[in-house]
Amino acid sequence: METTARILKLPATAPTVPEPADLRAIVRGLIEGGSLTQSKIARESSVSTTRLSQWLAGTYSGDNAALESQVAKWVESRAMREAAAKHAPKAPAFVETPSAKRILSALRFAHFANDFSVIYGASGLGKTLAIRHYVERSASAFAVTMTPATAGVVPALEEIAQAVGAGVTSGGAAKLHRSIVERLRGTAGLLIIDEAQHLGASALDQIRAIFDATDVGLALVGNEFVFSRMTSGHRAAMFDRLRGRIGKRLHLARPTLEDADALAEAWGIEDSKARQLAATIASQPGGLRTLTKGLRGAATVAAQQGAPVAFSHLHAAWQDLGGAV
Repeated sequence: METTARILKLPATAPTVPEPADLRAIVRGLIEGGSLTQSKIARESSVSTTRLSQWLAGTYSGDNAALESQVAKWVESRAMREAAAKHAPKAPAFVETPSAKRILSALRFAHFANDFSVIYGASGLGKTLAIRHYVERSASAFAVTMTPATAGVVPALEEIAQAVGAGVTSGGAAKLHRSIVERLRGTAGLLIIDEAQHLGASALDQIRAIFDATDVGLALVGNEFVFSRMTSGHRAAMFDRLRGRIGKRLHLARPTLEDADALAEAWGIEDSKARQLAATIASQPGGLRTLTKGLRGAATVAAQQGAPVAFSHLHAAWQDLGGAV
């Protein structure tokens, strides 16, 4: 069976790029038309804002040929992206799957009760998308995503300070803590810590201290390790203060059949075999994230063929993602 990589019809060659002399008009048109700012073009093309500004004004005294070659490559890449985007179907807005509804409910509980929720489970369940959806619709909800680089107290506090718009966003732990507390106190807000499994014990205890000092809601979101480390192992006693404050615990072990069905319906999948395959894909590692990628690939190919998404489209997309069904 063909994979989507073989049957996807994208432009075979790059669009024709105008001569360097016409590049200024193209770039000026994008800026004047409001499509892009000069600073964004500079970032995307890896040309400094100063050099780009001088070149647009015709006053650049450096190597114009080299700069124009760089701008031409950017114009070509942008044209290719736009051509490819024409073949891509519009993805559905946030899909409120049954699992997403449970996540949103746990976030609302922490927010409106000024309490502490722990939301944890396998990857690919849509936890981060649900967080983003909640924050976009809440005036006083702040989301922070942790990484291995923010495991310590100060890096974690710096991330939180940036996210909540604190007056001080760098410096020692005590200064950062005071700045964050001053910003959050009285907001009746919600502080959401995503990928919380990356935090060390001291950083988690520091976040507990923010929760105690501000009377805002707190949600720790992450993988299985987020909760298990609080209840098992030789360091479990260190988390007594944090564990004792939990008001709601939501464990999402794996995507449900209803989750997969909701996503398939949102993408307009009516073929019964394709829906069965969607459920199988959702049950694999990567869960709903992988299914969404597969549905996007399947829908893209189906749209080019002017046909509804069928089993063959989704199966080909699943093969492209390394699956074997």
